[in-house]
Amino acid sequence: MNKKITLAFLLIIISIISFCQTETILREADEKTIPIKAHTNKETSEILDVLKKCSGPSEIKFNIKEHHEIYKTAGNLSIKLAVGNMVMQGNYSYKDFAIDQLLVPTTITYTYNFTNNEGKSIKAESFANESYKSGEYIVKLKQPSFDGEKESKIFLTNLELGYTSNDLGKLKAFIETVDAYYNADALLRMVNRELDAMYMDSIELLQENLKTTEINIEKFDAMKQERFFSKLDLDANDPIGFKSHLGKTYVKNRSQKQTLEHKLKYMHETYYLKGMEWLQWGDTIKAQVHFYRSIEEKPNYTPPFYQIAEYDYSLKKYSAVLDTCVTIITKLTPDNDTRYSTVKLTEAVIYHYIDSINKYITNEQFAEGIKLLNKSISYATQIKGVRKFSEFDDIYGRINLAYYNQLVNETKNKLARFNLFEAKFNIDSLARFRYAFRADIQDETPEHNLQNELYSQWIAKGKDALENKMPDTAFISFKNAKATCKTYNAVQCTNELDSLQLTSIKQYYSKLINDAEILITENFGDSAVNTLLFADKLIAAWNIEKSPLADSLLTAAYQVKYNNLIAEGDNSLNTGDSRQALAFYNEALKLSQNISLQQNMELTKKISKAAEAIVIQYCDHGLTHADALQVDKAREYLIKAESVANQYSIEEVESVKLKIEQLRAALNSGECNSALYKFNIKFRTGEKFIEQKDFPKAFTALNEAIDICKSYKECELPLDKTKELKEKIRPVKIYQEEIKSIERDIEDKSYSKAIEAYTELSEYFTDSVKYNYNISHDSLFIYIKSHKDLQFIDFAVLHYSGLDETNKCIELLNILYKKEYNNNWAKQSMTALGKQLAQIDFEEKSSANPETLIAQYTKNDKWFRHLSNAYMEQWKEYSKTIVPEVNEIPKEE
Repeated sequence: MNKKITLAFLLIIISIISFCQTETILREADEKTIPIKAHTNKETSEILDVLKKCSGPSEIKFNIKEHHEIYKTAGNLSIKLAVGNMVMQGNYSYKDFAIDQLLVPTTITYTYNFTNNEGKSIKAESFANESYKSGEYIVKLKQPSFDGEKESKIFLTNLELGYTSNDLGKLKAFIETVDAYYNADALLRMVNRELDAMYMDSIELLQENLKTTEINIEKFDAMKQERFFSKLDLDANDPIGFKSHLGKTYVKNRSQKQTLEHKLKYMHETYYLKGMEWLQWGDTIKAQVHFYRSIEEKPNYTPPFYQIAEYDYSLKKYSAVLDTCVTIITKLTPDNDTRYSTVKLTEAVIYHYIDSINKYITNEQFAEGIKLLNKSISYATQIKGVRKFSEFDDIYGRINLAYYNQLVNETKNKLARFNLFEAKFNIDSLARFRYAFRADIQDETPEHNLQNELYSQWIAKGKDALENKMPDTAFISFKNAKATCKTYNAVQCTNELDSLQLTSIKQYYSKLINDAEILITENFGDSAVNTLLFADKLIAAWNIEKSPLADSLLTAAYQVKYNNLIAEGDNSLNTGDSRQALAFYNEALKLSQNISLQQNMELTKKISKAAEAIVIQYCDHGLTHADALQVDKAREYLIKAESVANQYSIEEVESVKLKIEQLRAALNSGECNSALYKFNIKFRTGEKFIEQKDFPKAFTALNEAIDICKSYKECELPLDKTKELKEKIRPVKIYQEEIKSIERDIEDKSYSKAIEAYTELSEYFTDSVKYNYNISHDSLFIYIKSHKDLQFIDFAVLHYSGLDETNKCIELLNILYKKEYNNNWAKQSMTALGKQLAQIDFEEKSSANPETLIAQYTKNDKWFRHLSNAYMEQWKEYSKTIVPEVNEIPKEE
């Protein structure tokens, strides 16, 4: 304690002695006014030029003080000179923003002089454009004591103040910022005008208007990057109210942007509302166009459907109205208002239909009335909620009875005009209609009268035909009369009908025999045969005696048919249609085998000739396909040719034999050419996939090429070369397949399996892939951090955390941070990493501040909060385990 007091006392004594030995020779301050001159330096000149567009005095002047000091200490002089207390005369501003603080000089040019009592210069030196701050000593000299020192002087001459390029840059930057501030305000005004003029209801301009609002956001962002608020201190000085102007315009733009996005997102609603506007303005055509566009955008949106239905109703397009209503109720999900309106509109249409049905009944247009009635009932049933119409039952009864009576009258008219077949059709329709609606139509008498009238007219028509020598017509009439009395219970068959029918059949048979004789004479053998066969069936059915000419006529008819078939065959062969000719010849041959006829001795040769022509024709077609490498088609024609040659025993005919052998040779050659063609396609496909680095597809193509080689061994295709190339790409193919498998594992969230597989694949690539075809294999870490699946990267943080590779973990977390990954999803991985980092850091530097250490990893960003929390909690746990060191053990008393 005594030592400290002594040391302090000595220091005080020394200071007093030193003060007593220091003598002040000169200590004064001169006030001066220094103008800023353009010639000082280039930067100063440019600043003065810039000031010409600023408001303030025409010349910059500063009031300064020169501080002169000369002290004598221990035989030496200490000489100092400072320039300070700088005050600008007047104030400068640029567009209402003060710039005085930017005009403080930072360079000085001067000459100092140190003189003795006689004014003689002892030391002088000049400096130009020296860096300077107000109040700094610009002269500091040490000078030995000399005679006349008591009246010595230190002073400045040629004093000038100036600026540096940095000063010029700051001033220009500030002025540019001010200009940008006013330009931004002008831009905001223009944006405001655009927003005011924006026609929000124009569907055609929606996309364009939205793009304008998005461009405006870019403009706002550019304004924010200018940082006017910090650079210009707009909180204190905002002459044009830019701050509020920007806020209002930003909010206005955002509001209109949200409105436009909503309209574009829900275009079905936008079109519908626009259609409703056109309806209010009376333009129904444009309204319908917008309703249909609304449906195109969203086919299950019901309001436009209803509006279309209402428009069709106004045009009396009732069928279209009901179809639309059915669509709304049965296929869509309308809201309650639309459902109610749809049901009411349907009922209104059905009332119109009921009026129309009553008019149809009055005008005896029963078919139209029934059709419309059924339609009304169908729609009333389909559309749930429509009221039950009691009118339907009454209309049904009246319309059915009226329609039945109309059919009766129509049938009477047909019978009166002897349209017997049409009358029968009507009578059958009457019976079916009456049965279907028997509750409304109970009297069958009109039908029975019509049936008996039909029977009588068939009898009359048959008798008339017999008198006029038309037995065929009489036969048909009596046959229909018989069918009538058999069909209808109300009609009784008479004995007279049987007698008349037999007479007509005998006369009809005689007519058929005469007709056949004429046909034979005129060389129509086929028609004669058919006529005679029909005549035989007719007499067999009615047990009538056969004509003595019938058998001889039938033989003669077959002979004519036989001769005609051969003639047709000759004609077809001459015109080149050998297959048609062979068909005619074969039919003639078959006919002569079943019936005794006069034979044509050339028929066998003709058949052989036709068959030979067919074989040659097949072979020619086969050769054409063989030349085109269509081997399968060529083989089909060879089989056909061989089959025909074998069937007609013409294999040894020289022309046939030569043609078939020619086709076989061409087929063998064509198979190899075809195989080579197929092989080349597959092989070149494989090479193409190799160029594209798609080795699994290349491997498949080469396998197919190998299969072709094996299937056509006799063609000696390059099998070994193909196998060699296939084996060469096999490792790369396996590698690519494994990569795809790993990607599937990642898609299935099997991240651990994917990492394990990729590690094994890395070893495989190094050991087995000798020919990599310029395919590079990244390390596991590079593969992970460049992957698009952010959850996979998140999992990898846990993976590397378990391997104590914390640097990689931090790098992966930074990637997730930059890609705006949800930090809550990464809570598990950040927690594990935070504990591990705390352990490592605590072991190395337990005395450090943990908040400083964790900031190195997180940069104090909130996104890493789970990492920070885990780190700090773990650090606290470790801190609790430290036992304080005991420096001294107290002695026992």
